[in-house]
Amino acid sequence: MLVSQHDNTTNASAQSGVSGQATGTSTRRSEASHPAAAPKVVFGPAEIEIRTSAYGQDVELDTAKPMVEETIKGADLTMTSAGDGITDSAKFFGKNATHTLAPLPSSSADATEAECTRSLQKNATMEVDGLVQGRRLCVRTDEGRTAYIQVVSSPPGGHAVKIALTVWDTRS
Repeated sequence: MLVSQHDNTTNASAQSGVSGQATGTSTRRSEASHPAAAPKVVFGPAEIEIRTSAYGQDVELDTAKPMVEETIKGADLTMTSAGDGITDSAKFFGKNATHTLAPLPSSSADATEAECTRSLQKNATMEVDGLVQGRRLCVRTDEGRTAYIQVVSSPPGGHAVKIALTVWDTRS
């Protein structure tokens, strides 16, 4: 088991009988010099498939396993396509017309939670289109979680988009 510096300071104080302000001050300096750990992954990375629909498919990311259905109350995003339902026109919308999506530049590397958080703070939008293979974006869920999506496949003329998905827990 790993012991943090805070635990060592507390244990040393208890063993030596020393207590008081010095230990607390030392611990605060130590914690300030070490950034908080990234939130834990609550789902993924894993692939899921979303069928295209002119009516839209809702995606809920605040569940143990993401749900994809035609209508989900409280869903985090919706994927729609034109009337013909093919992937060529597929796009994601943030739920309730909110700026909860952020496109990322092309890259072969998966985004980190910190990268998604920065992108959502700077580039949040309501809509991301061009869901072609390799397209990357981040999502802020209605419960405050951060998610990373990369389009794995979106065959032209097809009726499903496969995405790789990672969802992180909220920051405490």
